[in-house]
Amino acid sequence: MKTSSSAHFNIGEQDLQYISPKKVYCLVIYDISLTRRRNKLVKILKGYGARVQKSAFDLFIGRTKFDKLIKDIDKFYDAQEFDQIRVYRFGGALNITIWGDEIVVKHEDLVFL
Repeated sequence: MKTSSSAHFNIGEQDLQYISPKKVYCLVIYDISLTRRRNKLVKILKGYGARVQKSAFDLFIGRTKFDKLIKDIDKFYDAQEFDQIRVYRFGGALNITIWGDEIVVKHEDLVFL
């Protein structure tokens, strides 16, 4: 597991109402080639949030649950299987936790729409 440094983003006044100091918004994406392993990860992630695409989950969870999510993915991850998993945590600062090969992207190159 690798954690990138955080990058701070400006949040408009109109968006402050959606920020909860006790909850974080996360996007989990993955690329796992073995169906058996992929299904196991899907089962884990369904306990945290909603599947929005075949390999992506949206989560809005408390910080304690976020820590448990990271531990669950850490236990699941197997480098010998060439799994690729990324957890993007948003909320004032962007934090990216990566399992697998890290593709370096400069924060100033990131655009979220």
